[in-house]
Amino acid sequence: YIGGLSLYTLVLAVSGIARYLSHIQLPGALSLLAADWIFWPALIMTTVEFVADKVPGWDIAWNRIHLW
Repeated sequence: YIGGLSLYTLVLAVSGIARYLSHIQLPGALSLLAADWIFWPALIMTTVEFVADKVPGWDIAWNRIHLW
């Protein structure tokens, strides 16, 4: 977590900004974040993490997986 946000959420936010706010340009290699193969997995993983956080048994397993 970064300041209460997961890495998936941060990547999704930057990717969404790069894709949908055309007046904002990401510098150099960060422009890669606008690609479909970054955006859609980030959206899926953010959704999975959100749901996992709400289901008690899944929350514990999800946290253990991410501590490895």
